[in-house]
This record gives sequence, C-alpha cells and structure tokens, in this order.
Amino acid sequence: MPLIDGLRGFALLGIILAHYGRWHDGWSLPQEVTAAYQNDTLSQIIWTFDGIFVTGKFFAFFSFLFGVSFGLMLLRTSDSRATFLGRFAWRIALLGLIGLLHHLHWAGDILSIYAIVGFGLLLFSGASNAVILTVAILLILNVPARLQDLYFSIQKIDSNQFWGDIFSEESSKQYLKVIREGKYTPFVLENWSLFPKKMIFQISSGRLYITFGFFLLGFWFARNQFLQNFDQHRPFFKKMMIRSAVGALAIIAIFLGLQFSGIFSPTSPPPAWLMPLFSTLFDLLNACMVMVYVAGVSFLLLKKSWQKILDSLAAIGKMALTSYLTQTAVAWFVFFGFGLGLLGRVSPAVGYGIGIGVFLLQILLSRFWLSRFAQGPVEWLWRRLIYLW
Repeated sequence: MPLIDGLRGFALLGIILAHYGRWHDGWSLPQEVTAAYQNDTLSQIIWTFDGIFVTGKFFAFFSFLFGVSFGLMLLRTSDSRATFLGRFAWRIALLGLIGLLHHLHWAGDILSIYAIVGFGLLLFSGASNAVILTVAILLILNVPARLQDLYFSIQKIDSNQFWGDIFSEESSKQYLKVIREGKYTPFVLENWSLFPKKMIFQISSGRLYITFGFFLLGFWFARNQFLQNFDQHRPFFKKMMIRSAVGALAIIAIFLGLQFSGIFSPTSPPPAWLMPLFSTLFDLLNACMVMVYVAGVSFLLLKKSWQKILDSLAAIGKMALTSYLTQTAVAWFVFFGFGLGLLGRVSPAVGYGIGIGVFLLQILLSRFWLSRFAQGPVEWLWRRLIYLW
C-alpha cells in the first residue's frame, strides 16, 4: 500500500538521522568524543532537536509499521491460520539470522530484537481487540521498567551503578578503538561480545517491551482497517494527532521546567526519583510523537500536492530492509576505520547532512531498482528463503 510504504520511508529518514547524527556509533562512546562538541552551539541545537523529534521515536515508529505489516498479512492470507503462523514464524527466524549477521557488523542492529519479540505476535493473533490494545498501551508506557524502578528503590539498588556496569567508560573506549582501527575480525568479535549487554539494556530500559507494544498497536490499527481506509477514519486521526501533540508539548514544558528549576546542582547528585521521572516522561514523549507522525505524515502524504513525495518515500519504504542494511554499509565507509574514519571527527550537524544526502541517494536508487524489479534485492532473497525458493 503506497501510504504504508510512504510511512515506512519516512521512518527510514528518522532512523538515518538518529544514527548518523551520532556517527552511526551503535553503542556507547567515551565522553571524550561528545565532549568536543559540548560548547558548539550548532551541535547543541542538533542534539536538542534530536532528543525532541528523533531519538527514541523512529525505532518505535518502525515497530508500529512492523505490526501493521503483520496485521495486513494476516488479514489478506488465503492460507489456514496454522499455515500462516508457521510461515510467519519461519519468516521471523530468517529475519533473526539476517539481524544477527547485521549485529556482527554493527552493534546497533534492531532486526535481531525484532526477531526475538516478533514471535510474541503469534500469541496475540487470535486475541480480542480489547486485549491487544490494553497490552499494547501498558507496554508502550513501559510499565515493566517502571516496576523495575520501584524494585530498585525498595531494595536500595543504585541504578547509576547498574547502568555504569553496562556502559562503562573502559568498554566504551575499547569499542571506539576497534571502530577506529578498522580491523575486521576484532571488530566482529567486539560486536559479538556486546550482544549480551545489548539484551540487558533492551530489557532493563524497557525498549524491548516498548518495541512489542508498538508491534501490537500496529496490529490493532491494521485489524481495524484504520490506515487501509484512511479517508473514512480522518476524524479519528485528527483527534489522535491533536491530543498527542498537546501531550508532547506538555511533556516538553515539564522537561524545561525541571531544567530551569535548579534541581540540577554541580555540587550534589540529583534526587533518586528524578531519573525514573525523566525516563517516564521520555517514554511518554516518544509515544506521543509516534502518534503525531503516524497521523500528521499520513495527512500530508495523501495531499495531491505531496504525491511526488509520497511516491519517493514509498519507493524507499518498499525496499525498507535493503535500505536499512545499506545505511550501515555506507556508514562503515564514512564513519568507521574501514574507510574515512569520521566518527567523532565531524560535528553532529555534518553527520545529519551526510545522513540526508545518503537518504536522498537511496530514494533515487530505489526508484531506479523498482522500475526494473518488483522488490529490493534483500527482500527478494528473504522471500525466496521464506518459500524455500
């Protein structure tokens, strides 16, 4: 569907900005890298923009669309439910293999996470809409992570120490070293060693739950034919967009209020309740922005004056898997020691500019490819493996 492909293309734009704005790092970097830009006004503007509009929003947006795709396939299949679910499980297993190979070449891979939580969709394929929506909301609000915060508080566990063990400065320096050296085997082995830490982060931060929550929300949207029949549901999307935008503005106002309240002191640590509050507000902001993007971008893309933009975004969105992987391939050459080695040596603004340039080039290549073939090369291979040729 052009609209859903267009939304997927927009999600890819957000993903490349989120990654290239931080030099496609994929894992934590030592403080020395970002410290060089702390006093750079343009970098601060980019990071502020990124925090409000990009980071945390587009992995969730992409997850929402993954759930939509599952719902569309389930609604359209002519196979029996058992046959469809078995094939979908095989599809997810193959995605996991692709994701694992991708993770070995970039620690920030999301496909391996999708494969892990994607099997959960099978459990909800026959659930009622009420159950799906309720579980989706609870997970999107990151209730499991908030319960973990409560447990930490009761047990008097130092969360800063907990996160410090995962993202230690020593391991960050080691990671930066292997990236800049550009030696293939040490780089792959380092990424392999980071996978357990990545999973601990996914569970402890709640991103794993949020991802599955958006899977379910997308599935619920597809089940109710919202995006398939967008024109019939314009009042619903308008109401959703306005309420979500108001919610996002309120959360940003709270963030600013806390920032200027004097609660942050250079001589004393912030109160223990502050970080859980920040995490809660950030998760709420991400959820609100995803809903604003889903509705707002859909309204824009369906305008006649935006038809060319829809066609362009739909082209890259139809080749989403190929495009996502090639963003990493280009980043290897641009940011890592295998090529130009620009990680930390250009500003976040330059990273954004490179990302936009790569994205526009991907659109051109996607339109060229799809004028000759029905699907992208990785999508073609994935489909062949799904159906065993």
